[in-house]
Amino acid sequence: MPALRPTSTRQIFRVAGASQGGFGLPAPAAVALQSPDKSQAAALTDVALENMVQFSSQGAIAHSSTVYLLPCAGTASATEAHGIWLVNRPCTVFRLRVFATANTLTGAATLTVRLNGAATTLVVALATLVTTGFDYKHSFEAKDGDRISVQLLTAVSANSITDLKCSLAVRTR
Repeated sequence: MPALRPTSTRQIFRVAGASQGGFGLPAPAAVALQSPDKSQAAALTDVALENMVQFSSQGAIAHSSTVYLLPCAGTASATEAHGIWLVNRPCTVFRLRVFATANTLTGAATLTVRLNGAATTLVVALATLVTTGFDYKHSFEAKDGDRISVQLLTAVSANSITDLKCSLAVRTR
């Protein structure tokens, strides 16, 4: 039986885990793989990078408000232009997570991720007194130059929601 030889000499690297080791352990080493099949090599090199984008608002947000969270620390803004995250490469945006330190609203608070000024399907509604919410079902595609923002709409009710934070997973292509 003849020996099998790779048809491609392309080196492919996979890194297991984060760039730093946990619990004081050294970071894991990259493993070089050689693929005997060019289609497998292409599939391995198309590994997407996943990052998190965070939006937040410090302090209390009153009832009956429409505000935009900032892609950094600060107070929410009534103007969407102040809460824009500019996309710099094609990506998939998904996994919306929301957390507030306190929610004393007597009505719902709805967070909607917006793309270029229009609502997307990534939405979390926080009911009265609820401080965490997730949307793991929906996603959307964004391209270079697109603008992403997070809108908070609080119901006509009473009280406020405090120190709101949310994160979005972003997978680049």
